[in-house]
Amino acid sequence: MTTAASVLIDQVSCNSKVGIVEFATSAHTLSNIRVVDSEWDRRCLKDMLPVSAKGSTAIGQGIMKGIEVNKINLLVQSRLIKM
Repeated sequence: MTTAASVLIDQVSCNSKVGIVEFATSAHTLSNIRVVDSEWDRRCLKDMLPVSAKGSTAIGQGIMKGIEVNKINLLVQSRLIKM
C-alpha cells in the first residue's frame, strides 16, 4: 500500500497539487492539498502515509472525504485571490 502511494508521489509532476485521504473503517485527512514543487514536499507527503492497512475499506467515505478536502482547498484559494 505505502509503496504504491510512494511511487505515485515520486511521479507526480512539479507544481501539482496533492492531498492524502486515508480510508479504512472511516475516512481521515492525512494531508490537505499542497503544491509539490520540491523533494522536501515529496518526503513530507510520504512521511504521512500509513505504514499498514487496517480495518475494512470504506471507499465511499474515502471519496466523500476527498471531495471535502478539495472543496476546502477551493474555498481557501478563493479567499486568497480576493484579498
